[in-house]
Amino acid sequence: SWIRRHDLHVLTTDSFTYTTDSRFRAVHVKTSPYWVLSVSSPTVSDSGIYECQVSAQPKIYKRFNLQVVVPKATIYGSRAVFMKAGSDLNITCVITGVSSQAAPVTWYHVNPTSGSSSSILEELNAGSRGGVQLVTDRRAGTSWLLVTNATWRDAGNYTCFPEHAVP
Repeated sequence: SWIRRHDLHVLTTDSFTYTTDSRFRAVHVKTSPYWVLSVSSPTVSDSGIYECQVSAQPKIYKRFNLQVVVPKATIYGSRAVFMKAGSDLNITCVITGVSSQAAPVTWYHVNPTSGSSSSILEELNAGSRGGVQLVTDRRAGTSWLLVTNATWRDAGNYTCFPEHAVP
């Protein structure tokens, strides 16, 4: 049986599920000694201690701590940067709460158009214009946006958006 410790709710016994939350199920391969508790689409509220129990005398059990984290991107430095045209721009984004094999990172730029109430959102890539370079170290969870010889078109807001994470 799998038990959720914080409320002592029996989630599964053998291959039967005893919770109305369909995200939980027991997985067992015949001839295998292992019983796995599968939680699809886990949320932060699923974090906690779960216990696997084997009906025996005395009772055999093993507790496991599940910690669900939400990956998040943070751009380091000031929220506003003022620079002279022709300068180089270097923005560093650090992604926390992910495994060492982090997902790809996409950069976005919102440039408020002059004299208009609308803005233009563009996905940045190395081919979007000359002088733009994107470097991502997926193991370190860091991405850099480098813009050389910045012009007024480079003004605006930049967003670092890792796949499956809060930008």
